[in-house]
Amino acid sequence: MKMIFSSKQNICICFLVLIVFFQSYAILNLYSRLDDLSSYTDNAHSQVWNLEDKVERLESDVKNLENRIYSVEFDTIYK
Repeated sequence: MKMIFSSKQNICICFLVLIVFFQSYAILNLYSRLDDLSSYTDNAHSQVWNLEDKVERLESDVKNLENRIYSVEFDTIYK
């Protein structure tokens, strides 16, 4: 019976198969991490939008308070 590959070739083939396996595992791991990062960035974007809404509400509250102060000052000066 004739061997298809020599023992050195068999060892090389085994190492190549292992390398391919670990590289594919690493790539799949990177894809899962990218998925996690995209969910984190989506969450961060929604938090930023919520903060922007809160800032807008606070700015409008400040304007309302300023208008009240001006109206009280006007009332106290001209009454």
